[in-house]
Amino acid sequence: MEVVNTKPFEVVFTFTRHPNLGVLVEANAVQLLENGNPSLTYQRIREKTADYFGLNPEQKHVVEIIEGLEDEAIKKRFYKGTKKIKAADFYLKSFDEETKKTVLEFVEKELLKILREIKNYQMYWAGKTGEPMGGGLIEFYNEPSTPLFHFRRDEEGMNYFVTIKHRGEKVHFCDPESELLTSQPAWLLTPTKLLFFGANVEGKKIKPFLKKKFIHIDPHQEAAYMQKFVGPLLENHDVFALGFDIVTDQLEVKPVLKLTSSLENPHIILYMQYGDWVFPYHVNKKVNVRLETADNTYTFHRI
Repeated sequence: MEVVNTKPFEVVFTFTRHPNLGVLVEANAVQLLENGNPSLTYQRIREKTADYFGLNPEQKHVVEIIEGLEDEAIKKRFYKGTKKIKAADFYLKSFDEETKKTVLEFVEKELLKILREIKNYQMYWAGKTGEPMGGGLIEFYNEPSTPLFHFRRDEEGMNYFVTIKHRGEKVHFCDPESELLTSQPAWLLTPTKLLFFGANVEGKKIKPFLKKKFIHIDPHQEAAYMQKFVGPLLENHDVFALGFDIVTDQLEVKPVLKLTSSLENPHIILYMQYGDWVFPYHVNKKVNVRLETADNTYTFHRI
């Protein structure tokens, strides 16, 4: 059944699950009952019907992007063969690992554009039979969420997990229905909320905990894990640790000018020195971390 624009209706954006592309978004018009509740009559909004349903320029742009993520559009953009195939066959026969990686990177890029434009409109999860408001309302508040990474180390090894706070409250996100929509910047969709994070937060660090509550590190893996994972994590994220130390060094800074040794193109470079730490002034990195180990203890120095 088609939605009639002469009767009350509502424009909503619906999160759906694609078997190959992950979570996508639809634009739908839902006919309303006399009491204002949604009816079972709804219709996908397309570019050619955008004016009929009174979409504003921002919403029209979203519909344009959405249509670029439909199966036929994906096949047209990424299929390299010469033989004509159906969109469904593209996923069956041509969706190898390299193609999949390229396609999913494109989808994530386009999805980020969509999220930034639909965040202030009505958003829902799709219902089990595809109804656009059937899976529940998605809340969004234009304030970034903050992750806190926890490490608890003892003689049996180390457990690692993350908590997320939004507007001062802890968010339940470890759920089979939660999805990391984009990684950098990170946008996370839970069964009830759409969350975004600061530019320094890496979504891939949060993703493992959508399905599991913690990760265990055996004692023989600790040294490598501390060096390769915990150190870089401390440069961009807040960390709470039990079983090892994190020290933020407060050191006086002084500028240092160094003349390059190039005879053909000599020039002076400005550095900033903090104790025995020296950093080029033009580097954008805000935090640096150094690991100190002694007698099975670990101390991270942050500056």
